[in-house]
Amino acid sequence: MADVRLRLEQAQKMKFHYDKRHRKLSFAVGDWAWLRLRHRMASGIIDTSKGKLRPRFFSPYQVVAVINLVAV
Repeated sequence: MADVRLRLEQAQKMKFHYDKRHRKLSFAVGDWAWLRLRHRMASGIIDTSKGKLRPRFFSPYQVVAVINLVAV
């Protein structure tokens, strides 16, 4: 039980520090959002740079449909 209690206290501290910097985002149809692609390239986006010099976000796109909280 002591080990479980210790792990719960550690998780609470981690959650507290995460919540300090996290902000909830929500999008509606018609909003503009930057596209972020981490490990794959979308078809139609041609990127010539490689590695760390590659842009993180691509030009803003207008939200057409909101599928759920994660997929827009």
